[in-house]
Amino acid sequence: MLNKSYINICFRSKHYVKLSSKFCSQVPSTYKHLDKIKTYIEVAQQTYEDVMGMTTIKKIQGDVIEVEKALNRAQLERQDIQNELDKIRSKIKNITMEMEKTPRSHDSYLKLVTEEHSLLKLEGPLQYKFERAVESERVTFEELSKRVRHAHEKERERVEKTRVVSLLCTIFGTGVGIMGSLISDIIKNKRLQKMYDEAKELGPKINGMHDKLNNLSLDRNLKIDVSKELKDQIKVLNISTNELFKMINNIQNEFKNEEKKVESIIKIQNVITNELHEKIDKIQEKVVGSNIKLIEILDKLDISPVEEYPKHPEYKGKTSLLGLIIDHPYITLGIVGLLLLMISR
Repeated sequence: MLNKSYINICFRSKHYVKLSSKFCSQVPSTYKHLDKIKTYIEVAQQTYEDVMGMTTIKKIQGDVIEVEKALNRAQLERQDIQNELDKIRSKIKNITMEMEKTPRSHDSYLKLVTEEHSLLKLEGPLQYKFERAVESERVTFEELSKRVRHAHEKERERVEKTRVVSLLCTIFGTGVGIMGSLISDIIKNKRLQKMYDEAKELGPKINGMHDKLNNLSLDRNLKIDVSKELKDQIKVLNISTNELFKMINNIQNEFKNEEKKVESIIKIQNVITNELHEKIDKIQEKVVGSNIKLIEILDKLDISPVEEYPKHPEYKGKTSLLGLIIDHPYITLGIVGLLLLMISR
């Protein structure tokens, strides 16, 4: 148990002083909550000691200590009186021995008798005091024994109370533990039953998921095989793509060369077309000139270039020039030859 002096030391009211400046300070204020805690602890300790009988035992122990001190004082007083009696008796004994040796007619015999008488007068009161001291010591010792027996009885009662209280606390704690374990077992069984029911409900789902996982594992294995095949194909494709890239580069180079050739051909064609246009323009000019000359020749021959030829009905609507070509082919050949000669010139 906690000692009150220990409590007073540990939970003493503490003060603090807050200096606001060099020449002023605030009044010390106590920690009231520490005082309250101290009071509560003291009350609890006192209640426990009263219930368990420790207060009575402490009081009896204090009385025993006081009686023990009184017994010590009585013993010391008895010892002092006994020492004085022993001294006086030893002196009386010595005087008696001297008196036996000294003749009664001698002057010193009277002196020895006087001393013996005075010592005997001192011995009587000391003997009375000694008897009273012995009686007081005996009474004090009996009181001490009585108090000690009473203290032992109270101590046994306290031990019995402590044992009973500890037994009751043990029984109560055991009962609480058993009840707690029973409640926890009931709750645990309910949870296990609930989990078992849920496991039963989840059994088909788990089996379905297991089948799905098996299917997924098979699909995964297939995908792994397919991925391996794809990797091999990708390697082959990489090789073929490299070759394709090379071929594409070659084809692009060929296309570039062909484009260059086409550009050169287009340039040549443009040059040729320009030359042809120039020649066609010249031929057109010559044809116009030959037409003019042909018209002049036809005028000399009195042939109208736009007159219809009436002899053959299948050539109706045609010009007289066409009729001339059909009826007179030799003349036409000659005219054409003249025209070609003129064009060539």
